[in-house]
Formats: sequence, structure tokens, C-alpha cells
Amino acid sequence: MSRLSIPLSTRLGTRQSTSSRRVLWLILFWLFVVIFSFGLSKLWFTRDTLTKYAPDDTVVTIHLTPSRLAWTKINEDFGQTPLITGRPLTTKDLSTFKTKELAIFISENNESSIAIRANDKDLPRDLLNSYGITLQKLKNDQWLLSSKLLPFSTENKNVWNFSSIWPKNLGFIVLNNFIGQIKLSSNGYEIKVPKIKSPTNYLPALPENTVAAVSLQKNQQLDLSGLFGEIGSLLDPLELVDSNDFNQKIEENGGLVLLASSNQEDNKTEFLIESEIDSLVLSQTLQTIAAFQNPKLTLMDMPDNSIVQEITVSPQEVEFQSQWINGLEAKVVETPTGNILALESENKNIITSNQDLLENFLNKKFEKNNPTCGSKKNLVFLKPEEIKNLLFEENFSFSKPNLLETALNFNEIAINNGKLFLCF
Repeated sequence: MSRLSIPLSTRLGTRQSTSSRRVLWLILFWLFVVIFSFGLSKLWFTRDTLTKYAPDDTVVTIHLTPSRLAWTKINEDFGQTPLITGRPLTTKDLSTFKTKELAIFISENNESSIAIRANDKDLPRDLLNSYGITLQKLKNDQWLLSSKLLPFSTENKNVWNFSSIWPKNLGFIVLNNFIGQIKLSSNGYEIKVPKIKSPTNYLPALPENTVAAVSLQKNQQLDLSGLFGEIGSLLDPLELVDSNDFNQKIEENGGLVLLASSNQEDNKTEFLIESEIDSLVLSQTLQTIAAFQNPKLTLMDMPDNSIVQEITVSPQEVEFQSQWINGLEAKVVETPTGNILALESENKNIITSNQDLLENFLNKKFEKNNPTCGSKKNLVFLKPEEIKNLLFEENFSFSKPNLLETALNFNEIAINNGKLFLCF
């Protein structure tokens, strides 16, 4: 029987290696415990305890549990925006409450209220009374602040926001049962929004003077009458037309609606609409526009010897003018606010109020290949301040918090398929 000759150094090396592995695994274990405990504690302290108290007619809920530094950022960006309908309370006021949690509720009629989690002793009741704010105690340190008493139920469930453990996460938004995360970005804020299934088209390159642009997807059943209603004064004279059929065709075929500020001193807004709508529908729309610009007045004698005027329009009698643009024949209609042009290009029909805008669109000679906000696959692009200046008179003031007022904190807003970008 022979003895094995195993050097002592080998046995010592094996023991040291095993011991080192144990130490390494022990370090990794405790590191995991620390990270897990930190994440778990942050989940607990940023937990949602307020959304279940949403008033009965709430359609949008914004829930925020940002860090102290993030609160400072929010105060810088939204410190002048009222949180409650008809009341001057802002996020800067909330900083005096030592607020641990904030939920903003927006109702169907665009009225807003908030819920907060704060200690009773930290509530500045004199300030709230001076603002005319109604304070409803929900449970323990949870409060509902509004302009009037609001009915609510507790049948809703709170939301677990597991993304809150990430440093730049501020909270979430609830819209039609969709939950989207809100986080800080390099030039503003990003909000996750519902995706559109298989988008058919995105916004093309946009001219520098674009105020708003929307890419309309096929058969998305969008209420374009609401869109045209909001910008009716800008789409003059389209507002004079019963354009339900025109809107329906755009909904079915999709397309692009673009608003651009005029290069002239009259501060007029020009529009361009591109869609695969039938040429006949477009021609009928143009004829109706022209007919409304030149109605026929007929005097009629009534049985009581009075005289009335009958106003009639005859779209079918309207004849178009022709103009060649970039080798394409355009139909032209004269209106008191300027010409309306329409033509067909690459199997799509275009109607616009500005020839320069049309030529640029056809030539794709835009100075800007998509805005700095969002991505190259945007579906919506807006410049809130310019929209406000064009939609409303200079002395216009908001009577209550709404999306446009909040949007005025940003230079540009864009939506791609899945994210809303708010950019400075």
C-alpha cells in the first residue's frame, strides 16, 4: 500500500480558495439583502394610498411620490400652475404641508381636485380657508382638497408602482384603466401612454413654423369634429361647412393635419390636410366652401305684404380656377381670408390655405427633420404657447386648470407610439 504524496501547499491553497469563495458569496448575499431592503423600503414609502379615493367622475389620475430633489424640480416647472379648479393652490404651497404623497384627479368636465398624505398638524388650515378650499378627511393622514364637497367611493384599488424604485421615476398616470409611468428626462418629462396597434403612418419632416401636427391613423374612430371645432377659427372658412362627411372620410383613410404660423405680419395660421380621401369628396368640400363665400340673396313678398330675404347657396354651380404647382394641377377657390388650394400627389389629396406651405410640403424642403422633442416616429407635435397665442386673444385667461394651461410650461410636446414627451 503506497502513500499519496499531496503537497501541503496544495491543501492550503484549496482551503484558502474555498474560504475566499465563501467570503465572496457572503458579501454578495448581504449586498443583495441591502439592495432588496432598500428597494422594498422605497416601495413602501412611495406606495399609493390615495388613488382609491378618486371622486366619482374622475377620468384621469396623476399620482406623485417624488424625492426631495424631484419636488424642487416640480416646483420650478409647475410652481405657478393651480392644482384645484378655481383655487390658487400650487405645488409650492404643498411644500409647506410636508406632503408625502400627492394625487391629482381630473374629472369629465375638466375640473381638478387633489388628495394628499400629510400629518394633521402640518396642514395650514388658515391658508386653505383663505383659498376657499374644502378639506375632507379620508383616513388617518389622508385628505381630499377641492373647491367643493365631492362624492367618492373606496371600491377602487390602489396601484402598486414597482417602477418607483428607479431614481428618475416620479409616479404614474391612470387613464382609462391604463397605468403609465412618469419620469424625468434629459430635457423635460416622459409619460408612458397607450400604444396604437400597427400605426399606418407617422409625421413627416415638419417646417420650422409648425404650430401643431397630428398623424391620423386609419379607422381609429377619432372625433375629428372636436378637432375642427377647437381650431375652427384657424381653419376658416372650413368652419362654414357642414364637414361631417369630410371628417368621416379622413377618419376612415387617415392622414395628416398640420397647422403653421404665417410668415406674414397678420399672425394668421395656415393649415394643410393630407389624406387618401376620394377626389370627389375633396371637390365637393371646395365647392361648398366657395358657395358659402358668395351666397345668393332673393327678395320674397309674403302674404302680409312684408318682404323677406332668402339666402341660398349652390355648390354644384361653382367652377374652380386652375393653377400649376410643382408640375401638378391645383384647384383654387377664392375666399375673403385667402385662397384654398387642393391637388392630388402620390395618390393622396391635399387641401391647404397657403401656397408656400404646399410647395414646401411637396418639395420636403423643411429646415427641421422632426422637432427636438420626441422621436422621428412622432404621431403628434405641438407648440403650446404658439397655439395659445393663435387660438385665443391676448387678454385670454384660464378660468380653471386644464391640460393646455399645464402644457404652457413647455416649449414643445410630442407623442410617439407609447410615450408622451414634455420638453423645454
